[in-house]
Amino acid sequence: MSRKGVSPLIAAVLIIAFTMAIAGVFSEWSIDLVDQSTGDAGDHQEDILDCSGNNIEFLEVNYDGDELEAMIQASGGELGETLVTVYPSVEQNETTLDEDRDIETVRIDLSDVEEEQESVEASSIPCDMTSEIELE
Repeated sequence: MSRKGVSPLIAAVLIIAFTMAIAGVFSEWSIDLVDQSTGDAGDHQEDILDCSGNNIEFLEVNYDGDELEAMIQASGGELGETLVTVYPSVEQNETTLDEDRDIETVRIDLSDVEEEQESVEASSIPCDMTSEIELE
């Protein structure tokens, strides 16, 4: 009985060719994936670096028991949405500091709050930074 099949040399060449074809497809896909992933990370890093020198400063804070008035200033650049919160009541108000040296006055009504407030905090939402002072 005579067996017929593919010679070992041709089989080896076919296996190598098939492997190289799969590697070529995979390399194209992986290059696109790496470019997309590093591009997204680079964009996010630029956002973080834009805030690296920024700060929130309290210029003046007036608290009379029924209302808190805080004058805050952006320093170092744009801070975007800024949330001012009074503790321990957690009453808050929001403002926007759009550019360097931008000054905003925020008023928070505390007439419904019975407890004495201890501190006020200003937080930049996009820059993930906070500044806090104790109330006198």
